[in-house]
Amino acid sequence: MEKCLNKSYKLVRFDEFYDDYLEAIGLNIFNRKIAKSIPSTTQFIKLDDCAYAINTIIPFKTHQQKFVLGQENDAFTIDGRKIKNLFVIDGNKLIEQQIEPVRKVTITREFTDDEILGEIVVGDVICKYWCSAVQ
Repeated sequence: MEKCLNKSYKLVRFDEFYDDYLEAIGLNIFNRKIAKSIPSTTQFIKLDDCAYAINTIIPFKTHQQKFVLGQENDAFTIDGRKIKNLFVIDGNKLIEQQIEPVRKVTITREFTDDEILGEIVVGDVICKYWCSAVQ
């Protein structure tokens, strides 16, 4: 995972289930249309010996989720939902569990030399996405 740190990855595309995912997390149709039109860049950063961050950069905002691997913490998602999250590493995958009273979201980010292959699971909805390393 060390080789994936401090790189930027630009969102290339989501699969056809992206709107289903956005609906499953509670976004209305207006906010889903906005979410689908905004380009984003993701960074996986090591802050110190124990702490990491995932930065999501969109044109008008940078959202940062700080975390310690294996330690549950309170956080807010980029769309404003209050969650508890837990991050673990499994090989070249960063797995995030988002827990809310009404749902559980699992985001798996598989890092390769030049991309992120992502999968988001909410209930029975599975959405995949692809990001390319920015040179």
